Amino acid sequence: MSSGIWFGLAGSFGGHAVIWGRNTMYGTFYSLDSHKSYFEIESVRNRWGPGLGGGIGLDFYVISNVPDPWKLHGHSTSGWDFNISIGAKWGGIIKALGKSQKMAKVIKKLADSKGLTAGALKQASKMELDDYAEVAKKAREIANNMPAKGKKPSIMNVGIPVTPGLELSLFAQYGTWNVLNYRK
Repeated sequence: MSSGIWFGLAGSFGGHAVIWGRNTMYGTFYSLDSHKSYFEIESVRNRWGPGLGGGIGLDFYVISNVPDPWKLHGHSTSGWDFNISIGAKWGGIIKALGKSQKMAKVIKKLADSKGLTAGALKQASKMELDDYAEVAKKAREIANNMPAKGKKPSIMNVGIPVTPGLELSLFAQYGTWNVLNYRK
């Protein structure tokens, strides 16, 4: 039986012009149960609110309550967010400071591993088994501390402030996740 817990990296790019913006995310997420099981996802998100600028991003995700990744296909997301990017991703730094110490340890482990080298998303699939085991252990700790949402997927992410941008925006964001590939 699957734990339903997944973790991985996602890259995104987007921009905002006056009252509307769009952001697209692509990610690869690995099962806590096996380093050979993963799925790839795309999410296109529309943003409404004041803002101007654009950038690229890198995020670490932990997802729980998803025994079958196809359950995420068509999953809608919404919520309020902000971006402050002037060279560095200051919004990502501010949001990261508000996350748990456990998440900080996971990000450090990813930064020290092969997960943040050139071609970060593809390199994550080449993680050594020891690296996978350590990151999986931290992902389980995070998932166990995430608020329960019944049978709904629970998604937690934190921006890794290593990518450039030039944007200032405050917005309501609405999007849909699409599963592109799933390997059991």
